[in-house]
Amino acid sequence: MHLSRKIGYGLGDLGISISYFAVGFFYMFYLTDIIGMEPYLAGIAIFIGKLWDGINDPIIGILNDQIKSRFGRKRSFILFGSLPFALAFIFLWLIPVDAPVWIQFSLAVISLLTYATAYSIVV
Repeated sequence: MHLSRKIGYGLGDLGISISYFAVGFFYMFYLTDIIGMEPYLAGIAIFIGKLWDGINDPIIGILNDQIKSRFGRKRSFILFGSLPFALAFIFLWLIPVDAPVWIQFSLAVISLLTYATAYSIVV
């Protein structure tokens, strides 16, 4: 395989990898230090998101293997999942600072569930 093709494949994965690592490295910091959420609540929210990710990955994998599309199995998931994935990533960082704690926690959980689902669809 030519070096240019290897670089092309690597660049194609760059965007999704940046979003994944941004959430992995900075979301706990964002919830606790920027939003002001208690660390145990932030940890529970992230735990719920990771738990859902473990549940939805096999489900989406099965759906992906069974789909018949004129775009192809994998390509249709990437095409139709890209916009929801981008919106879910943006939604992660829009939790209001001045909202009550239960709203902050609920929005964090909902945004993590949405992000995990959209990530699984695209990847």
